[in-house]
Amino acid sequence: MRNTRALLAALGIAFAVALLTGSGSTTASGRLGGDYPSFYAAGKLLLEDPSRLYDPQAQAREQQGLFGDERDGGQLYFAYPPYDALPYAALAQLPYRLSYAVHTAAMVAAAVAALWLVRPMAPLVDRYFEQTVLAALVFYPLFKGVTGGQNTALVLLAVAAFARGMWDGRELLAGLAAGGLLLKPQYAVVLVVVLVVTRRWRSLGVVAAAGVLAYLAGAELAGWGWVGEWLDQVSWLAEADAPANGHNAISFLGVAESLWGFGAPVAQVVGWGLAAVAACLVAGWWWRAPRSAVPALMAVTAPVVLLVAPHAIYYDGGLLVLALAILAAGFATSTRTRWAVAVVYGISLLQPWSNSLRVAPVFVVTVGVLGWAAARWTAERRAARVPGPGAAGAAGAHPPIT
Repeated sequence: MRNTRALLAALGIAFAVALLTGSGSTTASGRLGGDYPSFYAAGKLLLEDPSRLYDPQAQAREQQGLFGDERDGGQLYFAYPPYDALPYAALAQLPYRLSYAVHTAAMVAAAVAALWLVRPMAPLVDRYFEQTVLAALVFYPLFKGVTGGQNTALVLLAVAAFARGMWDGRELLAGLAAGGLLLKPQYAVVLVVVLVVTRRWRSLGVVAAAGVLAYLAGAELAGWGWVGEWLDQVSWLAEADAPANGHNAISFLGVAESLWGFGAPVAQVVGWGLAAVAACLVAGWWWRAPRSAVPALMAVTAPVVLLVAPHAIYYDGGLLVLALAILAAGFATSTRTRWAVAVVYGISLLQPWSNSLRVAPVFVVTVGVLGWAAARWTAERRAARVPGPGAAGAAGAHPPIT
């Protein structure tokens, strides 16, 4: 316990040192903020001129001075829905360093809250909470998401809240969590499918209400036709970004386009085909599953959320923390489990060399975690079919999710 707290404190001290050294967006160890300049600039534009939120020149102007010592400046394009810029409008009123520090602290808090929510479903997290927090924060995709100014931890929190809602039978919480994923709409699709096959109509009503509110917020900021404009920006950015960033993709479609070229027919068939198969498998497994199966099913669902999305980058793999927390239940007693976790962490650390590889290491990890979770779910289903003492009572204690 003391060692865990000391290591957590060391992480905090290292972050503080990075903030306090250098000036502007430059630190002793390099540029500060990762992808945060795009969000900070979007917040600035929302305060000054929302109509130019997707204007590349306006974004570049607001990002000047946020790329350290790079002489050629730089630009990270903001292509999120307009309502995603709302919280950054508040953060953009702070100096850049302080804004980044507040954002990072918020993402750490979101990751901790996500793990807190899944404690009843994950014995390892419940028993070794502080150690699990440390392990989660140093998992390479989540570490890069948190320190790189991304909102990966919010996606993790939303999916964890969805899992807890399904586990407790709280439809409002499940619906709010799925609706919250509209901050990255591509990740909400699988959760909506789960709600449909489990006939959670109240939850779906909450998601629909969240969608209406999101649309109205976007209309207030960018006009009633913002959806079409936003989709155009997403399409343009995906095509422009594919040659330079394809090696970081971790979805089926993203990896297929990295291998065969953006928009290539074979990439579309393979990418969307595998995504459809994965989504159908998850839907079939959730169909009439007992509530006791929610943890195992969420371990399967988390990697599928990433693999099915049209666009997912390696730092989005921080969502795998949820699946790993569930799958590593036997970490303290099982050598096989410890080796599996070590392999997952080890392969993810190869991501910085992805440019030399044809496939992102975190994609390999995502597929591997899906295979691990699917194997565990299959084993649980087989065990459940074997009658034993108290089987009827156990079945009654955990009625079907539907």
